[in-house]
Order: sequence, then structure tokens, then C-alpha cells
Amino acid sequence: CAVAQPADKVEADRAGTDSLLADSINRAAQDPEFITASLLTISPGNEVYSAYGHVALLMESPSNNLSHCFTFEMGLTTGERLRYFLGTAKGQFVTIPTNTFLEQYRKEGRGVKTYRLNLLPEEEQRLWQLLDEQVERGTDWNFDVTENTCTSMTAWIVGRALSQGCSIEYHNLPEGFDGGTYRDAVDLCSENAPWAGLFWKTCIGMKGFKHPGPERMMMPVLMGNAWQDATIRNADGSERPLTTGNANELLPQVLHPKAAVITPTVAALLTVISLIIITSLIIIKKKKEKNV
Repeated sequence: CAVAQPADKVEADRAGTDSLLADSINRAAQDPEFITASLLTISPGNEVYSAYGHVALLMESPSNNLSHCFTFEMGLTTGERLRYFLGTAKGQFVTIPTNTFLEQYRKEGRGVKTYRLNLLPEEEQRLWQLLDEQVERGTDWNFDVTENTCTSMTAWIVGRALSQGCSIEYHNLPEGFDGGTYRDAVDLCSENAPWAGLFWKTCIGMKGFKHPGPERMMMPVLMGNAWQDATIRNADGSERPLTTGNANELLPQVLHPKAAVITPTVAALLTVISLIIITSLIIIKKKKEKNV
């Protein structure tokens, strides 16, 4: 028959097993392939809100068969679009299984590329943890095209995951990004989408003349190349590339951009803008008449 073990020995054995398991997990976590982090860039679509593309983060743990995309976005309902013009629209990080995320762009015919980030194992783990925390917090951010966008929020959260004293440094940016304005960035990316350029410059109004710096000016269509040329400045002053290897194409570009015409979405949104402007002018006029 089995001999009962003293309670202290059982606890000691359990503690030893837990310690070995923790050591095994820690060793696995130090493997650069335990978690991988990549920038995802999605090519432009035909809708005005997708005219400059989109970016997201791809987080994977091959040994655990995990692959999720984290994307910062605003809801695309009519109500949320209207709230954008009132300055009350909310943005948030959401997580989507990679296959599901890619399927929506495959149906649209939009190309998707990945750029592997050159992060340390502990930075990759911290990034995934920060992303999970943001998803749990939900709509905690105002969505503002000159402040909180898919590009600026992606850069922000990757920057937060870096080791203490590290920062992202940009090099070889397009002309106009050094001391340029948000309108300069819109013009740069609107050569093939003039109506999108007109729409967004109308939306941002006077904010477009600010000099926000490269992270806030960055457009999705520029971010892949910009991050390939960027470096991480370490606390000791040394630098390492922000990305490693070449871009990997997950989906080919099949979509052919429409000709520069006003789509129903553009027409509806421009109508809303016009109504807001007209209403504002009427209110101002009435106030002036009342004061007279």
C-alpha cells in the first residue's frame, strides 16, 4: 500500500516542480522566436477613410500556436462618423485572429506586408502585455486624425514597450517631414487620391498647419519604408535597426484604385461637413445681429 508523505515534503516537492516549470518558461521566453512582433501595412482602399492605407501589429508565438493582429481604429458606423466631426469619436485597440484579419483585406483585394520588429525578447513580451491591457480598457482614446491614429498609436505603444532609455529615431524621411505640417503629409500621399486629400484637409481645418513631428504626421502608406530606415537608440547611445530582414508579402495587391470621382461615402461625408459649416455660419450671423 502507498505510504503517506509528510505535508512539508509534499509542499517542498510542489515548490520544486513549480520552480522547474518557471525556469523552463523563462528559458523559453528568452528565445527570440518565442514571441515575434511585426508591423503590418495594408495598402489603400477605395473608401475615403482607407485612401492612405492602414497599419497594425502582428503578435505571434509559434510554439504556442498563437497569432493575433492588434489594430487601433474608430468604429465605422454612421453614428461614429458623425461623432468624428463633432470631435467626440472614440478609438481603441482591438485584437483579431490573424486569419480573420487578413480575410477582410483579401476580399477587398488589398495588399498586406509584414516588417519584423527588431525587439529584445523582454520588449516583445512587454508589447504583447501592453496591447492586451489596451484592448481590455476599450474606447479609452479620442480618435483624432492629427493626434490619435493607427500610425501614431502603433508607434506610441511600440515605444512604450522598449527598454528604459530607448527611443525610435527616424532617418531618410520624405521631404517636408522635417518641420513640415500635417497638410504637407496629406499632399504627399494624395497624388493618386485628390478627393481624399481635399476631404481630409477640410476635416483637419486649422490643425493641419501644426508641426506635429514625424510620428503624428506619418501615413500608413509611408510607415513601412520609414520603419525600415528607422533605428532604436539604446540607453547607452548605441543603435539597432527598428526592423530586421526584408518585408514579407502576406497578401498581393489586387485592387485597382478607382478613378478620382466622388464616391457615395465621400459625397455623404462632404454633405455633413457642409451642413456643419453652414449651421455654424448661421449661428454666428444670428449672434452678430443680436449684438447689433
